[in-house]
Amino acid sequence: MMLVRTGRGTGGSEALSEPHDQAVPPLIYEAPPELTVAPTLERTVRARYEAGQSQRAIARELSIDRRKVKRIIDQTA
Repeated sequence: MMLVRTGRGTGGSEALSEPHDQAVPPLIYEAPPELTVAPTLERTVRARYEAGQSQRAIARELSIDRRKVKRIIDQTA
C-alpha cells in the first residue's frame, strides 16, 4: 500500500521557500550556577530539633526511627 499526501501538511515546496541563511546569535558563556549542598539527614534533624520540634515528630516526618533521631541529637551535645 502506498500513501500519497495531497494538499495538506508540509510539502517539499513550502520547506524550500523558507530562508536558511539566517544569522545565528553568538553563544554567551556564563559561569555555571553554584551547586548548593543538599542538607544531610543530620543537619535536617538538628535544625528541626533546634526549631522546637519533638524527636517523635521529626522521626515521623522524615520516616526514620526515633532512636536514630535521638542518636543524632545526642552527637551534637
